[in-house]
Amino acid sequence: MGMKINFVLILIFVILFSMNVSSMNSTNYNLSVVVSGGGTNTSAGNYSQVTIVGGISGNISNDNHSTSFGFLSGEGSDINPPQVTINSPTLITYASATVGVDIALNEKGFCEYSLDEGVTNTSMTANDSNTGFTATTLSLSNGEHNLYAYCNDTIGNKNYTENVTFTINVPAPSVSDDGGGGGGAVPTISYEFSVYPESFTETMIADRVDSGFIIITNRGNVIMDFNAFINEFLEGIIELNKTIFSLSPGVSENLEFEITSPSEPGIYTGKIIVALGAEIKEVLVSINVQTDTSLFDVLLSIPRAMKVIGIGDNLEVQVDLLQMGLKEKMDVTLNYVVKDFDGSVYIKESETIAVYDQKKFSKKFFTENLPAGNYVVGVELIYPDGVAVASSHFKIEEEFVLTRNDIFNVAIFLGVVSGFVLSWFLIKRYKKLRGYAKTTKRRLK
Repeated sequence: MGMKINFVLILIFVILFSMNVSSMNSTNYNLSVVVSGGGTNTSAGNYSQVTIVGGISGNISNDNHSTSFGFLSGEGSDINPPQVTINSPTLITYASATVGVDIALNEKGFCEYSLDEGVTNTSMTANDSNTGFTATTLSLSNGEHNLYAYCNDTIGNKNYTENVTFTINVPAPSVSDDGGGGGGAVPTISYEFSVYPESFTETMIADRVDSGFIIITNRGNVIMDFNAFINEFLEGIIELNKTIFSLSPGVSENLEFEITSPSEPGIYTGKIIVALGAEIKEVLVSINVQTDTSLFDVLLSIPRAMKVIGIGDNLEVQVDLLQMGLKEKMDVTLNYVVKDFDGSVYIKESETIAVYDQKKFSKKFFTENLPAGNYVVGVELIYPDGVAVASSHFKIEEEFVLTRNDIFNVAIFLGVVSGFVLSWFLIKRYKKLRGYAKTTKRRLK
């Protein structure tokens, strides 16, 4: 009996549910879908959908029985393409076969370029913020060329409309002809340039920001297109304000950069590289990072005669320690290092000494295992409340170099030779005078 009653109840429930479902379009169960660009019940903008289910009493505006759904197109409804600026090349004539490409966006994105409506796009190197992109073209023929930028932002909005026209005109090398008559002389093309200074040293407090610059000068007679960059060991420390630029003949320009000192004290080395085609010039960079506390000052200097040494010659430096503020005897640790500008460390030494007020001494480094090249020698003075740092550059050359020892030996040699020459002259002079005296004596007799 119980089984039958349960079955009847279930059957009645199903019938009632079916009747309610079938009346979803009735006034009591009204389902409406509104697709709009921002209707009464939504602030979503384009691509908004609102679904309202009315109450049992037919009151559609009943808060207990209404639901809204909003759909946005992309990230923040951004449907605008990025703004593209082609900084290089520009509408000028270039005297080099390669040209630097520099494209900037007003937001994060991605850029490629093509030349002369080429089928294949060329990738570019992005900066840290993905708003600047650089590259260098392959060798181009003389004539007019078109560069097209293909850029998009992070959500896919594209801008393929920007392009620039420029001209390549690389003069043919001049041929000297000393014979013959008519015709004017063909000027010789010069691509000389200079970078000043050759080295850059800065001492900074940890976690600080500073700035610096180097000077590039076009000493040739044509427009030159330069590329500037840093090696990997200065990444995160130095950021150049530009990496591609052009200079007219005789023009100099300051290449500025921002320096961000690391949080750990030490001596950080690397290179700023300026390239004109295959020719490069390097600026050797060392950043000395120390703590904010100033209880000690340290100075490391290399005598002028030892700024350039030969392979196997020993390096001798002068170290000056000066206690700042309160004078008291204190034990300090001195960590010495000799390293190059490409990430290699060749010598590491350490010693602990007692200092009161000030201390000066010489320190010798044995460099027989160092190849020819440019180096920095540095010292970190570590005391209980901080670290002071100093460094200096030197060079090892393969060819014959007059070191201080060589100069001393040459001086001795020249002194000995001079002594022999003087002795020979005096002896000869003495014999001549003696012979003259004998002759005079015979005549008097």
